[in-house]
Formats: sequence, C-alpha cells, structure tokens
Amino acid sequence: LLVLLFSNLGIFKYGGFLYDNVNLVIGSLGLPLLTRQPELWLPLGISFYTFQLVAYSVDVQKGSIECSQDLTEFMVYIMFFGQLVAGPIMRGRDFLPQLRSNLHTNWDDAREGAFYIIRGLVKKIILADALSSLVARMFAKSGTLDHASAWLAAYLFAFQIYLDFSAYTDMGIGLGRLFGLRLSANFITPYLTSNPSEFWKHWHVTLSTWLRDYLYIPLGGNRCSPSRSNLNLLLTMLLGGLWHGASWTFLLWGAYQGFLLIAHKEWTRTVGRSYSIPRGWSVFLNFQAMALGWMIFRAGSLRDALRLWGQALDFSQLSTWESQLPLLIAVVGLYTLHLAERHIDDNRMAIGDRWRRVPAPVRGLVYAIVIFVVILSFRPAQPFIYFRF
Repeated sequence: LLVLLFSNLGIFKYGGFLYDNVNLVIGSLGLPLLTRQPELWLPLGISFYTFQLVAYSVDVQKGSIECSQDLTEFMVYIMFFGQLVAGPIMRGRDFLPQLRSNLHTNWDDAREGAFYIIRGLVKKIILADALSSLVARMFAKSGTLDHASAWLAAYLFAFQIYLDFSAYTDMGIGLGRLFGLRLSANFITPYLTSNPSEFWKHWHVTLSTWLRDYLYIPLGGNRCSPSRSNLNLLLTMLLGGLWHGASWTFLLWGAYQGFLLIAHKEWTRTVGRSYSIPRGWSVFLNFQAMALGWMIFRAGSLRDALRLWGQALDFSQLSTWESQLPLLIAVVGLYTLHLAERHIDDNRMAIGDRWRRVPAPVRGLVYAIVIFVVILSFRPAQPFIYFRF
C-alpha cells in the first residue's frame, strides 16, 4: 500500500522533474533522449492527503489506531474540505475519535470559528496578497538587487509565506470549529524562535512531526552514533524539501535546513553546555538564518539562489540600507504584528473575557469595519502558495 501511495505521488509530482534530469544526463552522453510524456495535472492537495494516508496506514499496521470500518467516516477524514488542499496533516488518532463522538456545535465553537476565519482572511487578503506583487517584483530582479534589497526581499517573502500559509490553516481550523471539529495547530509564531530546532516545532508543525515520526525515528533517530544521527536528520530534511516541490531549489532548501539543525545540535552538544547566547540575539540570528533559507526557497533556479546569497553576504554594500528605509519600516511593522499575534494567542482567555464585556453594538461595529476593510482590500485573486504543493 505504501509503495502504491508513494508511486502515485511520484508519478504526478516528480515524473516531469525526473524525466528532465534523466534526459539532461543521457543527452550529455550523446545517447537518444527519452520521449516526452504528456504533462499531468497535479491533483490539489496530493502531498497532504498522501502523507495523511501513509500515517493512517502505518498507525493501523502498528496497532496504534483501529482500522475504520465506516467508509463515510474514512472519506471525511481524508477529504475534509477545511484542510484537504493545504493541511494541516491530521493523524487518525486525533481526527477519527471526533467523528465517532456526538459532534455538535455551540456558541463557543461559533465564536472561535468566526475568529479564526476572520483572522485568516485578514492575513491572506490584507497582508499576504499585498506583499505578493512586491515580493514577485523584487525576486524577478534577483540579478540586480543590492545587499539591502536582497535581505529585504527575503524578509518580506518570509512574512508573505507565513501569512499566506497560516491564513489557510486558520480558516481551516475555523471551518472545523463550525462543524464541531478540532484541527491541529500548524503555526505558532515561528519567527520568535531562537534556534532551528525550535523553529521546526513552530513552523508547519504537522509536517515536521510527520517527518519525525515516520522517517527520522524509523531511520534510527538519535538512538545511534552522532554521525549516523546527523545523516538521518539530513535525509529527513532533504525529503522535507522535496515534499514541497520537484525542484533543485527545494532540495537545496531541505539540505540547508538539515545542516542548520545539525549545526544547532552539535553546538548544543559541545559549546552550548558552557556558553549561551542571550535569547534576544538568538531570535535575531535565527531569523537571519531562516531568511537566507527563504532566498533559496523562492529563487527561480539554483543560479538565482546563489546570486542572492552572494548579494546578501556582500557586506561591503552596507550603505545600501540608507535608501531602503521605507521597506525596512514595513518589515519592522510586520514583525510587530507577529509579536502581537503571539500576545493574543498567549492571552486568548483574558482578551476574550474583556472583549465579551464590550457592548454588543460596539463589537458589531468593529466586526463590520474589519469585514469592510477586507472587502476594500480585494485584489485579483492570488492562489495560496501551498496549493502548488
């Protein structure tokens, strides 16, 4: 079954990539090229529901969960529209018991659902889509960007992809609550983390835990020698990069994330025992490391990625920051919103209690203003970034 699932994913998602690279190799050897096969349409959400099916199959085989005897129940688990296209990747042990319980919704579910849906709309329509065209223009000029522009392009894309992806997750969680379902959190303000390991516990949480449980640990995890454990980590992140798309840039991005995790692990095992960096500086440095990774992720080719790195690491151009003050202020503003999101999430109960004490007409007016701003912010539709994965 696993062979069938991964074969299906491989044919649809990686067939063209494999064909192009095989032809590149045999062409360089002077051999006849393979016949080009028709392009296949990539089914929406194939990476997500494949990993969900793999997790379910493995868990049933291990006896962690019981095999579902109800076809409708199983299809809802795999095809629930709130998370089908871009996650989160739900485990059977978390989702199926909810379907087997007496599902019902109450006013708390409705309020929470509406909150998450509105938050997702604000993130996507007002923020992420506004950044989309600016980021596209900056990366289109990757060959001519100066030092400051290269960093700012990476910062802006970091927030664009976070806002875009977490917006879908927020709306999915909100829709789930309206049906009485609790979907897993997928993002926990990742740019406030202080090291790569912590980042991957806050970024695309359901993917990182899937990779840990179904790849890293079966490979041996950290129950082997340090060198073998590091190799397991690198292989896991290479697959994580390739999961995002059939491209050398995604593979390089996965390798980069793997090396970051290995470097942090070795630092913690050796130097970190006797020396620690203040958390504020750690958060700042970790954000820079992730920004360098996003340059690779967003670049159109390996050449573009290396060119961006060359520009970003050319510290002889520090004076170029002076002409980029407006964009730098925008980045600071986005980071401030990120901090505000953490504050709201950490104090939801208290904030909710205070909000409910606000007179109903005032709350209604605030909701109306937010909806009005969202409507005014409508632009030509920008698809969610993770729809392509």
